[in-house]
Amino acid sequence: MVIEMEEYYSEHAIASSTSKVLCIGALTRSEAEQVGDDAAFCDGFGYYLFMADREKPSEEIEVIAKLTSAAAAEQLSRLLSAAQPA
Repeated sequence: MVIEMEEYYSEHAIASSTSKVLCIGALTRSEAEQVGDDAAFCDGFGYYLFMADREKPSEEIEVIAKLTSAAAAEQLSRLLSAAQPA
């Protein structure tokens, strides 16, 4: 599944030794349906925290959480950015 960027999107490396990234952004309804039953809260509306592989963008993503608002998405993104080494 390829991630379609919406109004707000950010990507944060997990570690320099891996191509896995934590992403914050919107998912389309189609993308949400492909996530599976493990993330029943994923309805395709709003913003999500999910893990993806930068080198394998067609692989399934792992949705970790649904964020309550665009403001929450932006705040979490700033927090993750501050935690990353320069």
